[in-house]
Amino acid sequence: MQAWNTSDHKWAMQLPDSAHVLGDIDGASFTHFDDVYRFVHSGEEDGSKGISVIARRGAGEEAETDTLAVQWTFGHDPLQQVLVAGNRGRLQALTVAWDVEEERWYSLYPDEATPPGDVLDWQSDQLSWNYMCAACHTTGLKRGYDIATDSYETTWAEHTVGCEACHGPGSEHLEDPAASYGMTGASQSLQPVKGREDMTVLENEMTMCAACHSRRTPLVEPTVHGESFLDQYAPALISDGLYYDNGDILDEVYVYGSFLQSGMAQAGVTCSDCHDPHTGERRLPGNALCLSCHAGTNEEVPIHIAHEDSYMPLTCETCHMPKRTYMGTDARGDHRFGIPDPMTSRQVGARNVCADCHGENSRVEQLLAGPESRPGMAIAALRAGTTDRMALVQDVLVDSTVSRFEKGSLIARLGSEPTTDALRVVMTALSSGNPFERVGALRAIADPAFRGPMPNLDNQFADSLRWVRVEAVAAALTHGYSGFGEEPAKSALADYEMAQLAVAEQPEAHLNLASLYEVTGSMEKTRQSFEQAQRMAPDNPDIATGFGLMLGRWANRMAQSEAEDKWVAYRTLRTEGEEQLARAVSLQQESGTKETLSETLTLLGLYLGEERPRLPAAAEVLDYAWRQDATNRQALYNAAVSWHQVGDTDAAEERYRLGMERHSDTFDFADGLVVLLMQTDRWEEASAVNTSLLAALPGQTQWLERQALIDTQRRQPDNPGAPQDS
Repeated sequence: MQAWNTSDHKWAMQLPDSAHVLGDIDGASFTHFDDVYRFVHSGEEDGSKGISVIARRGAGEEAETDTLAVQWTFGHDPLQQVLVAGNRGRLQALTVAWDVEEERWYSLYPDEATPPGDVLDWQSDQLSWNYMCAACHTTGLKRGYDIATDSYETTWAEHTVGCEACHGPGSEHLEDPAASYGMTGASQSLQPVKGREDMTVLENEMTMCAACHSRRTPLVEPTVHGESFLDQYAPALISDGLYYDNGDILDEVYVYGSFLQSGMAQAGVTCSDCHDPHTGERRLPGNALCLSCHAGTNEEVPIHIAHEDSYMPLTCETCHMPKRTYMGTDARGDHRFGIPDPMTSRQVGARNVCADCHGENSRVEQLLAGPESRPGMAIAALRAGTTDRMALVQDVLVDSTVSRFEKGSLIARLGSEPTTDALRVVMTALSSGNPFERVGALRAIADPAFRGPMPNLDNQFADSLRWVRVEAVAAALTHGYSGFGEEPAKSALADYEMAQLAVAEQPEAHLNLASLYEVTGSMEKTRQSFEQAQRMAPDNPDIATGFGLMLGRWANRMAQSEAEDKWVAYRTLRTEGEEQLARAVSLQQESGTKETLSETLTLLGLYLGEERPRLPAAAEVLDYAWRQDATNRQALYNAAVSWHQVGDTDAAEERYRLGMERHSDTFDFADGLVVLLMQTDRWEEASAVNTSLLAALPGQTQWLERQALIDTQRRQPDNPGAPQDS
């Protein structure tokens, strides 16, 4: 207990009293763009002193001032935040925090304004403490979110990270004090071990620590202490925005995913080998901690020898655990423990730790074996589409020194890779003995660009881990799979629904539920899920787009039904769908993102084009779409087809020819133009274009037969351009 009293866990969340408030609350103020915050004492009825924040937000006559009572302090080193009451049972963490070392108030977002309604506004419902922070700053949390009222009744057993957070319910200890309790597999030594043969120690400790020290999404609510981590959470893989392609940390990923990539994790080293589990402090100072395992194995490494007489105060951490600063002042070491690799770092845009001291000095690289991060090189090759990309992928997948976490992350990227080798890797990984590789394969299959047919996923629906079962359902839903009435898919679907309800305060969860309910035929529940998502995120154009397309599909099914009022219902649904798509267009026009606007306009144009009377409107919308984004091939092609169907052959021809010029690697524009030329009796021109198609793909039966018809028409006497017999 004495050791725990000094730990970050003890300080995770505390009452705002004199023993725990670190910031200046004697009238200190902080200005962030148009917002001003003043921190003051506030008297309580019982004579004690509380803390309040006087917040003036906005400028001029529109400025609003509120006095916010501080409910809790949050953390203590290297920064401390305060929690204030929000709406409907929420607590909100103020994004003006106290820098403990510099002894100053500062903004977590110093370079950007965060006015009310902004995505980073601390008052945002989506950034509530209840969802974002509470599970890892309390013990025995139950979020208590109610969808119907969009409110919380959050409870916890202890308002900080107490004993039971790691050791489990104290009742078990009271029942049998002599029995092993809690972290029974953790290292009891004062010095790290050199690896273990029994990997269950690592798994048990990871289950406990990773629940908070990872970037993950809960699959159940509430979670249960001691149950498998992958049965309760979906950890983030190496993906864009979270990690660099070589696995280096980018966003806040909280250690777990980084550590799994390390050779230490593969050797069986655990968190408590390096950190005292009660204080959280390192077991040994400086390089002594690393050398307790690595002494005798690193002295002859050339790069180490070269640094022996360095004038720089280098440590093992300098090169192998480079720090990245989060929340303005919190420098965290990368637990991947990677070998410096300038070549890969440059290629993937990650930090080159050698350049921190040496600059971009290529001579330094001659001392390195590099490239060390071959998974990073493989991902870079996939991005660039190099001819050797799949060979690099295969090399990584057969390398026993590469972690399963990295392999699964790499496999997940193969969904958009249009090669049979990639498809073979994905299909093989489905039956891997490692869950990261199985999930990677399922993520690839769920990629909208996945080229192969959906495989039989019964084994994945019946997987022993909930995470894999949930991912299997997600993959199946992207392919329109509807066989969820039979086992094992039926039970897996229930896991998937539970996983969405576990994060029901997030609009994305309701979009996922909408997909589930549509596939299973519950159209009213589908509508309700879209409406719930839209209430939570009214300015999100993606929600409106999905809602509109769903209403259109529902209308088309209604038209095929035997209902007496089917045409009334059809027209109502079609109109609602069009309104939603138009809403999405409007939202994107406001945001000024031309690429996504072009995509949504294309969807609206295709939606309108499903009804022949709306073809002129469809053609206009599709024209607008490709003019917003000159690379939008689909919009240009469908605009040409729409004008063709309307009967405006001049407009159609112009767009067919423009498409042939801009997208010469495809044949659909030329194919459409041949049809138009034939329909307007321009047989010589039709022959020229069709002949060019046959030159590119000689074996196309359809085009060969069409050429025969064209040649016949060219020889007709009434054809002014027909060849003359000698």
